[in-house]
Amino acid sequence: TATRHFDAAVAHERRAASPPALALALREQAAMPRGRGTPGDADRARVLLDEALTLIDRFGLEGLRPREQALRDQWG
Repeated sequence: TATRHFDAAVAHERRAASPPALALALREQAAMPRGRGTPGDADRARVLLDEALTLIDRFGLEGLRPREQALRDQWG
């Protein structure tokens, strides 16, 4: 399923220790449940985007911030 695909991608990026790739994977993973609109999906998307934003701040990845921040603001 798509959920397993994104879980595997995020797990891979965690093992690879690549903050930019992990932030992007988290954003893509957040977009999937948010788009489904089932109960709990919005909360899950916010948690994933918050983690992406934390990585952006921690590693100075400011080029990634505008899209992640816009999504986070849009989704509450």
